[in-house]
Amino acid sequence: MREFDPARLTTRVHDAEWAIFLRWQELGARSGHTEERIEMAAAVEELLSIMIHKLRWPDFRTNS
Repeated sequence: MREFDPARLTTRVHDAEWAIFLRWQELGARSGHTEERIEMAAAVEELLSIMIHKLRWPDFRTNS
């Protein structure tokens, strides 16, 4: 959130997305890890907020 350079911020967002994706793949359909999954979902929401508000990417969730 404190990064002001859009190029560096984009790189950091992509790196975080990739790390979350890889961890989600590791967890797979195994039971447990509920708290971790909740935290990862929150992190994804935070990344989406950064993309929309700081990087000015379109919000794909809107109907306009």
